[in-house]
Amino acid sequence: MSSNATRRWLRAIMSLVALASVLVPFSLAPPPVAAAEPEDLIFPVVGDHYYSDTFGACRSGCSRTHEGVDIMTYGVKGVPVVAADDGYIRSVNWARDAEDIDPARCCTIQIQHDDGFRSSYIHLNNDTPGTDDGHGWGIAPGILPGVRVVAGQLIGWVGDSGNAESTGPQLHFEYHDADGTVLNPTPYVDGATHISAPIVPDPFTFDASGFRNIDPPNYSTMSIDSTDPSAPWSIEIATTQGVKAFIASGTGSQDLQWNGAGYPVGPFVGTADFGQHGTETFFVQIGSYDWPFVDDEGTYAEDEIAEAFERGITYGCDWNRFCPDDLLTRAEVIAMLGRAAANGSALPTYQGHYSDVDGSDWFAGEIEYLIDAGILSPGGSFGPDVAASRAYVIDVLMSVVQGPSGYGPYQGYFTDVPEDAWFRSKVEKAHELGIVMGYPDGTFRPYSTLTREEAAALIMRGL
Repeated sequence: MSSNATRRWLRAIMSLVALASVLVPFSLAPPPVAAAEPEDLIFPVVGDHYYSDTFGACRSGCSRTHEGVDIMTYGVKGVPVVAADDGYIRSVNWARDAEDIDPARCCTIQIQHDDGFRSSYIHLNNDTPGTDDGHGWGIAPGILPGVRVVAGQLIGWVGDSGNAESTGPQLHFEYHDADGTVLNPTPYVDGATHISAPIVPDPFTFDASGFRNIDPPNYSTMSIDSTDPSAPWSIEIATTQGVKAFIASGTGSQDLQWNGAGYPVGPFVGTADFGQHGTETFFVQIGSYDWPFVDDEGTYAEDEIAEAFERGITYGCDWNRFCPDDLLTRAEVIAMLGRAAANGSALPTYQGHYSDVDGSDWFAGEIEYLIDAGILSPGGSFGPDVAASRAYVIDVLMSVVQGPSGYGPYQGYFTDVPEDAWFRSKVEKAHELGIVMGYPDGTFRPYSTLTREEAAALIMRGL
């Protein structure tokens, strides 16, 4: 080879190397990888779709790369698009201020997620139905910068706006981490949860903490905030026996004031009803005393009594008293354990299993629940006003907590609990679980009765 030919050959090689150095960033360089694990997202399109992983592919003659995933909808515009996660609208049509939104740039949305990540929704619909006129608006009403959205909430509709006019309807979905690094969204949408319809968000934010401690005659305030000024609500506050003390209703946002004047010191239960958005229960205390009852301050089971009240297991002997020193009756222990077993579910209608229990009795539903659960045996008389023995309380408690099995052989933990005693297995299991410890003389005293305070401590240890 001549020297001129050699030089021409070297120049050609160098030219190829230089060209490769220009092309490699677009064809060979791996896409950015974030350290964060994929989040649990809601799939952003609600309807028939298909997509493939084209992240990092050349676009515009390789002057840029594809930074999202195109979710196609088989030529159908108007397919619902939903928020992939909880957060706030960061921008609409790239504007961060509602006053700066340019309708001509329709239609894009960015959401700043609560976890710091960010998602973008591009090529939303800009056409009126059945046309390609560019005169539509594919962003859902109320979706503006700064507005809060929840995962699955409708934010817009699939279209072909922007540079997708020459392609099929699609959602271009992008995902960025908390540092702003663009992520390949494909594995995120692969693992996303699909929903059959957009989720209707709860418009209410309810703060009843201002009513937690009311000290008459001073007024206290609770707040209801709503993103929907027409959304109805109602508030009721009553004693534990259902005597109503405060009633209010309205729509949208409102601050409510009450000073509890005219009502005695004690605990009240409030219910906020938000219609289709559900209900919320809250507690109100009128007067200065240790919650929840006016007569349990300083008792050794004060904390257990409060927990039992807040879990709906006891409502006291009266609406504002617990009567800690009174003996516990069989009706009271069945009521407490029946409510604990039901765990908030509706109680069944009493079917008349006992000769001395009527369907109108305040504990009848709890009895029926425990009979249906196989914990109580129907027939004969029940003895609702009889003081409950320690053995009886442990027998019912362990049937609720442990069930019918899981009891071991005789251990002889207590001198007055023989192997053939009908309550032996449950008493010994309760001892093994730390529910009962017995007395210093080594006895359990199965036929002794309990005060309501003692029963509250025993039952709450078991639960």
